[in-house]
Amino acid sequence: MLFYNLIFIDAFFFCNKKRSLLDTLGHMQSSHHAFAAKRKQVAPRKRSIIWLIAISVFIGFIVLWMLAIRSVATAGLRPTSVPMVNVVQRYVPSGGLTLYSEDYCTGDVVNYIEYSADEPNEVSICGIKYKSYQVTGNIEVDWFSGCKVSDPTYSASTVASEGCLSFHSYPQAQSLRLLPKSQNRQISDEDLNKQFAMQDHHPVKLPGVPAKSRIIFSCESAEYFGYQVWANLYGYLTTNQKSSTWTRLMTAERRDDLSDVVPGLLTFQAKRTRFARRYSPINKPDIIAKFLESPDSPVEDVLVVIDPDNWLLKDVSKYVDMVSEGNAVGEPAYYHGSRTAQVLWREVCEKNCDVDADLVGVPYFVHREDMKKIAPLWRYYTILLKEKMDKDTKFHEKFNGKMDLAWAAEMYGYNFASAHVGVKHNVVHKIQVRDVAGEHRISKLQDVAMIHVGRAWFPTTYKPAQQWAHTEGKSFKHFGQQVWCKCNYTASTIMPWPLPPNFDDFQSLHTLRILHESNERFGPVPINHQFRRGATHHDYGTSMN
Repeated sequence: MLFYNLIFIDAFFFCNKKRSLLDTLGHMQSSHHAFAAKRKQVAPRKRSIIWLIAISVFIGFIVLWMLAIRSVATAGLRPTSVPMVNVVQRYVPSGGLTLYSEDYCTGDVVNYIEYSADEPNEVSICGIKYKSYQVTGNIEVDWFSGCKVSDPTYSASTVASEGCLSFHSYPQAQSLRLLPKSQNRQISDEDLNKQFAMQDHHPVKLPGVPAKSRIIFSCESAEYFGYQVWANLYGYLTTNQKSSTWTRLMTAERRDDLSDVVPGLLTFQAKRTRFARRYSPINKPDIIAKFLESPDSPVEDVLVVIDPDNWLLKDVSKYVDMVSEGNAVGEPAYYHGSRTAQVLWREVCEKNCDVDADLVGVPYFVHREDMKKIAPLWRYYTILLKEKMDKDTKFHEKFNGKMDLAWAAEMYGYNFASAHVGVKHNVVHKIQVRDVAGEHRISKLQDVAMIHVGRAWFPTTYKPAQQWAHTEGKSFKHFGQQVWCKCNYTASTIMPWPLPPNFDDFQSLHTLRILHESNERFGPVPINHQFRRGATHHDYGTSMN
């Protein structure tokens, strides 16, 4: 409306101005007459402007009045406006467990057990024979070894994202309980912000803006892992990480005590899959998959996947910056370049079989959205490789003893899952250095971002080394006198210190330094037999359920 009024005013002034000029030109016969004509034009122009403003205001009121009448007249023709409210979707658990008579969830349905909100959902399947099973819906199934549901021993758990699974006689699972999947977060945004600020260089992060990467590793609750968690967190806090947070992914029936002992030791806990009792490295892809489908699913763009015995020495942001969707970064695996590994890939591949798998190992730097696709397939291919070795005679004969599938199936699982979804890796050497790598001189390893610990040695000429001397590890005696090994049950309690003067063994120096300094900072790992069985030959590697 105002726009049209302005046009009207401009037009009026233009016409009025034109008429004034014509009158003035017509009376320019003398200066007196020109001056008189000009005075005659001034008063009418002022009156015209006043009248024009008054008319414009009047027209504006008329238009507004007409719009108001129209609004009232049509109000009954429109739905009544509903105030906007935050609608919370109520979580309704549903689903069930199906037992099948044949492999691959085929054949007859032996039994279907449906979750009910009104029932205890505790069922004995003692004596029921089945070859495969599958969970559906937003529930989980806890398995117990005993037939009596009233007094069971927890064994493992299954969720729907694991898909169809094969029955194995071990571990025993003769009763079960169906229950809703937890919808509670274990790690808050405030926890992550506090941890980020705890780093020794005191980085500043903008409120509400996530870090660029999340450093994660998988472990269990055991004496073997306690000191490694200490050292791993210490490495994160002391290495000037520019834009990373850090999370322990712990496979266990429930949370342990360590998160309550050390501030910043952020932990995501999930129950173990049944196959973990047969092959424990499956915990890595299993818990990463569960982490990514949980309410704690990370918002950081890049996931940095390390092992608990990968201890940071430098900021990893230069590798994080190399990552984009579809493009990851990894260290060459010890079998990098193996043609037999590519034959193995084509033996089991289900998609993208015409491309070679990237044979990389930890650390993996992967975009979050890529890992959401990789992790379930990582778990799937790992189990597939192990089961084919157990059940397929020709497959076993072809690859047994050649590919180290007894232990490294999980590593191949990652390689094959990545190839399956089409994620390529930039293969970068010396992101990390292993304890048994050939090069140990400090001057040659200055750019290494992390160590993969295992053993530590002192010079044979250093006499105090004898008090910590190991009888194990003779095949590595060319590095010196072995004084520490994660393979030894004393690793959590006997940490050689001080270091020899002018010590030039890169791996040994940083292994023993981080062990010592993390214990100085956090104190010794607490003795708690509920979660860590103790530093004895039989209990050192035993994990809680």
